[in-house]
Amino acid sequence: MSFTNTNLYKIQVPQRRPGNLQALLQALGRFLLWPIRVYRARQTLHQLSQMDVRELRDIGLTPYDVQSAQALPLDADPTKLLASRARERLSSQIERRYY
Repeated sequence: MSFTNTNLYKIQVPQRRPGNLQALLQALGRFLLWPIRVYRARQTLHQLSQMDVRELRDIGLTPYDVQSAQALPLDADPTKLLASRARERLSSQIERRYY
């Protein structure tokens, strides 16, 4: 029995599980780069807090959303919260408009 790949655009490459050394190095890299990620996230939150209500509304946020993101612990990613709030607001606007 032979295997012929008829779909040339979807060539599947077998995925290898990372070895112990590679997993350890990745964890060490995440640990060492954590302060930089926190600094960048807080810098972005500071820029968002400087925006007025109209600018925040243009990107689907409110001042309360930014305050909520600033209240998160340092190890939590504020972009996930802000993106989910903007998505929720956008989907509710679409539903009100069409349904």
